[in-house]
Amino acid sequence: MLKNINAMDRSAEYANSVPLIQSSGTGKSRMVDEQAKLVFTIPFNLHPQGLVEEADLPQDTAVWEYLCTTSEVMGVGHGMVRATLFFRSLFSEVATEVNHAFFGQEEKLSPGELACRWKEHLSSDLHRYRLYKRVIEACNEIASGGVPDQILEEPNTKPAELLAALDRFCIFPNPDDVKVMLYFDKAHELYHAIRGDKQGKTLYNVVCSSLNHFKNYPIFTIFISTELPPTQSNAREDAKVLQAPITETAFDCHPSFPIKPGQLKLKELGELPFLARFGRPLFWTMLNNKEHVSSKLLINMMNLARMKLLFNRDISELKDTQTYEEILPILDVLITIDYEPRLESAHQLQMEMVASHMRTMFSVPVHGSYAFSGYPSKPFIAEAASRQMHHYTTTRFGFTMAMVLKWNLDRGLIDVGQKGEMVMRILLRKAYMDAITAEQGDTSPNFSQGCSFLCLLKALFADPFHNTILDCKPDNLTSNCTLESAFEHAVVRFTHFVKATDSSATTTRSMLMGFLRGSAIVVGRNHIAIPILLHKDYDIEEASMSTFLVQVKPRDHLRTVNAYFIDAETLGCFPRDSVDDTRPYVTLVAELAGRAPPPFNSNVATGMSAMHGSAPIALECLEGHPRYSIRAHGCTDQAWKVIRSTSMSLRATPIS
Repeated sequence: MLKNINAMDRSAEYANSVPLIQSSGTGKSRMVDEQAKLVFTIPFNLHPQGLVEEADLPQDTAVWEYLCTTSEVMGVGHGMVRATLFFRSLFSEVATEVNHAFFGQEEKLSPGELACRWKEHLSSDLHRYRLYKRVIEACNEIASGGVPDQILEEPNTKPAELLAALDRFCIFPNPDDVKVMLYFDKAHELYHAIRGDKQGKTLYNVVCSSLNHFKNYPIFTIFISTELPPTQSNAREDAKVLQAPITETAFDCHPSFPIKPGQLKLKELGELPFLARFGRPLFWTMLNNKEHVSSKLLINMMNLARMKLLFNRDISELKDTQTYEEILPILDVLITIDYEPRLESAHQLQMEMVASHMRTMFSVPVHGSYAFSGYPSKPFIAEAASRQMHHYTTTRFGFTMAMVLKWNLDRGLIDVGQKGEMVMRILLRKAYMDAITAEQGDTSPNFSQGCSFLCLLKALFADPFHNTILDCKPDNLTSNCTLESAFEHAVVRFTHFVKATDSSATTTRSMLMGFLRGSAIVVGRNHIAIPILLHKDYDIEEASMSTFLVQVKPRDHLRTVNAYFIDAETLGCFPRDSVDDTRPYVTLVAELAGRAPPPFNSNVATGMSAMHGSAPIALECLEGHPRYSIRAHGCTDQAWKVIRSTSMSLRATPIS
């Protein structure tokens, strides 16, 4: 990050600061704290007074009271005076503190040595608290006697004092690099509007304007938050060059990575410490340096994830006051929701999820009004969402995932063009959860442990079709091996879905990665690839993997026979250079709209025989990957076991 900041053009108006925006638990504060070992840093934590969360971080209450209390600011002009006084006093007092802290240092230090010693100085003997207290006292003392015009007209003299003090003790090899870094953690405390301002200017706006006085100095500021900064500031209206918000934070950075094929067994994949290795560092760092990880600690970690997803400390029950919009983040983690891209309220909802529900921000358009975001693959979070949804569906009679989807669809928040695909993902997730509870019991299931593939099929399809599916044979080559025999010991595990853009994500190499993370893969708009481990006792490696390929077909016209088949060879699912590779795979083509058309005459059918009457097709191919094909039509309990009488919301919602 520091390298990127040094490479920025910082000479333009308002270009000497940047927002660092990301959701909770992504390591934002840790990242700037580590950066403080590389560059001289003046840190601020604008944590509201009286809150005890994150109490392990220093809370600069005096600074928060001075900068973030709107009742003390009488208009934009007064806010500018206060901000200017703050930075003038800050640079002056820090210069004095530097001279005191490094008194007697004869040999000049490197920038890193200077930064580390200054960081250590601030963290000991209340130096940080006393320094900021003197800064605020100096501001109040000047303000009490009336602010002389020359103080406001000459704000640049004090940064020069600080830089001169640093040059006295340090050799900076590159004069263009940042020498002084400021950061404001919890910067959204500055987003409050200034009273009486018709343009809606905020405290953040006046702070940025005040910092702009120092744009010709090697001083840079980072504003850390879970929310986007206000868009109506002078900076955004007048600047030709603004720094793009930083959204990249630590992800998948556990010391044990990369995972080697064959290194793990199935049982290990479902253990919570293993799940915590992926995604944001919040959870695996809680386990670091623990000689013994107790079950109580793991339960507390899981409950913390559930609370953060809900933004609610009470995870015990679904209250009547909770709307389905509040539960939407849970469903989003489980099935990956496509929101209406043209609706402002949908963008606002996603930004609220970033701020309060652990959604990850990816990038910010130039206009800065909203951000592109989503829930990437985070197995620990997905397990938490699975447990929370299971808790709701088992303790609240009649509650279903489909109800949450329908409620938000009716309000226009979700892309109606993707409704069929999202319903299919709900059917698969519900079947997976039912299969897990069927095998493990209903009390405290571990959804990341995986389940029998055959059990998944039984949970997905209506009972009358179980024998049809289990007894079906390959339709692309001659074989008497039934689906039940081929997948007798096969296992699936998918607690969430991730998106990919092309069919390269359906390869068995991708299936291995998906199986390790417990994720199914959404390919394009209407394809899903679910990883299958062919035998529960096999090593977790590419050679042990196959796939369950699902395609959702819109019912816009009658289709040819070939339209209902998926070919793994065409998609390149299996390595092409292995002549002895005969791993089987399963396909499902789901036409959720309407009833089964001719020549199917059944809600669920398999293979090719159902299309051609009783006469089977002669198949001469004796080698290759056996394909077990399933077709399903309609969106009722006649085809799908997971659609029960209590799930009327799915049956009442036309899929088109």
